[in-house]
Amino acid sequence: MREAIACFRRALELSPESASLYSNLGLASLKAGRIEEAVSHLRKAIWLGAGSFDTHKNLARALMALPDPAGAEECYLAALRLKPDDAEAHYHLARAMLMSGKFEQGWLEYEWRFKWRDLPRRHLPRPRWSGEDLVGKRIVILAEEDPRDTIQLARYFDVLAEQGAKVAVECEAPLTKLLAGCRGVRKIVERGSRLPEHDFYIPLISLPATLATTLQTVPAARPYLGVATAEVEFWKRQLTPMAGVKVGLALEADSSAGGPSALAQRMMEHLTEARNAAFLELRHLEGGGGRDLITPQYPSVGQLESVPSDPNDAMIALAAVMRSLDLVIAVDNMFAHIAGAMGIPTWTILPIAPEPRWLLGRDDTPWYPTMRLFRQRYRNEWTDVAIAMTRELDRRSRQTSAKAADAEGIHFPC
Repeated sequence: MREAIACFRRALELSPESASLYSNLGLASLKAGRIEEAVSHLRKAIWLGAGSFDTHKNLARALMALPDPAGAEECYLAALRLKPDDAEAHYHLARAMLMSGKFEQGWLEYEWRFKWRDLPRRHLPRPRWSGEDLVGKRIVILAEEDPRDTIQLARYFDVLAEQGAKVAVECEAPLTKLLAGCRGVRKIVERGSRLPEHDFYIPLISLPATLATTLQTVPAARPYLGVATAEVEFWKRQLTPMAGVKVGLALEADSSAGGPSALAQRMMEHLTEARNAAFLELRHLEGGGGRDLITPQYPSVGQLESVPSDPNDAMIALAAVMRSLDLVIAVDNMFAHIAGAMGIPTWTILPIAPEPRWLLGRDDTPWYPTMRLFRQRYRNEWTDVAIAMTRELDRRSRQTSAKAADAEGIHFPC
């Protein structure tokens, strides 16, 4: 890509007013991760007359990566004036709107995901729910691809149950036992199994649009995911020898989430310097084999017994471990969402251009009241985030130590 950028620059020396060259240079810069340059070149291309669908769409992509969702929204709307039925542009317009907090319009636009991504449409004999009275009705909710979405939106099971519905959920196998602990759900079935009898069905991610969710009406008043007390007590006993604030670290991104490769190492280098804190490295399970939750890469990182080899049981164990901790620190992965859904204090680390679910410019989220967001300030740089979190963890550790000392009647000199 570097060679392509150099070629376009040389060509522009000969044709400095070429809109198409600026457009191509902008796209090459975008692919190379030179976001600010891409925005500048693509804007110059449009100013010079390259007002094609692709140029508007590429500028919108660059603006989302900046991030500037309001600018991206304008560009996607401009692109759609040229191709009104382009499903990809509609899908990404939805993401821009959601990042800006325009939930009502954004969730409606997000319905275009079925046309753009060729998601399988289920042809079920019963009608799709579109807001009808649910008193005494049976509804099946069909989870979609990203487990983070599944956990985030599982809060709606209880919303439908409160409307009188008998709620069943179809999801991927590793989530079946975990989601059985959600408020409002009566039955969980593994994807591919026969669906229970029902009066309506609805895809999970269509619920916010159907229920007209706004930024102010996100159902987040209480935790909605639970795990058996016996399971939690088992893991609490495993954690008893650990002194200080017990912190779970989940710094590996889900395969669906992507994420910066340097983040985990940088965060561990700084966080493990925090005083009066003990760390557990929460890890993902792949292939169903048992793996230690903890890898002792640092002196202050402890070990636990291996999680169960069955993926269903493993998810329950991981949730119970988090329930036994004082704090979970995670990137935007499944651990962050499970912890948030359980009402566990959670610090979530976000890149400069996060998923739309996290909005912009705030350190809290309407989705999870017990979650605090730590945002990257500079592209490809995580040191400032690591330092800020370490300082905050130190402050929290000192408060915990002071409370423990007061409880035991111990007083330190000023």
